[in-house]
Amino acid sequence: PEPGAAYTVAMAPALSHAEYLRLAEQVREQALLSPLAQPKILQGVAPALMAAWAAGAAALVGRLLLGRRTLRRLAARARGSAGLRDLAGKLAGELAVRRVPAVLMSDRCAVPFTFGIRRPVIVLPASAPGWPAARIDAALTHELAHVRRRDVLTQSMAYCVCLVFWFIPPVWLAYAAMLREAETCCDQEVINQG
Repeated sequence: PEPGAAYTVAMAPALSHAEYLRLAEQVREQALLSPLAQPKILQGVAPALMAAWAAGAAALVGRLLLGRRTLRRLAARARGSAGLRDLAGKLAGELAVRRVPAVLMSDRCAVPFTFGIRRPVIVLPASAPGWPAARIDAALTHELAHVRRRDVLTQSMAYCVCLVFWFIPPVWLAYAAMLREAETCCDQEVINQG
């Protein structure tokens, strides 16, 4: 040992138990109040991740708004058909659909589809009046099944979940599976109706 080591230990201040507890409490409070020190390499990661999430969510919101605008334009240019509306009303009664949707025909539509939550609309291709009666019945029954099941509402809610968790691929896989199942259920309704 060094010659002055015993003297250094003897001169070290001795703390009483109460002083030690007070000092420990003071250190703990300072640790809680002071922000955690991050390595310099990680200081910009959280804002960068938040910016990337916001950019992805903004792109999906833009896609949703663009699709909504496209649907409104398509509906504004489409024409109605009293005969198809009456047929849809008859089929809606058989399927216990409370709200009979509007039925429109559009040149810009290749396959039948439904949109609208509060006021559902069925859009058929412009060639639909020339279809065989069984095909028109099947198409309207399928779309009315979507209305009865409120698929547009549930799919919109699921899309909102995808919008928040867009960076997780299984969320999108579940969304795609839900869309497929909705189509399968509506096809089954057509089969059930004969």
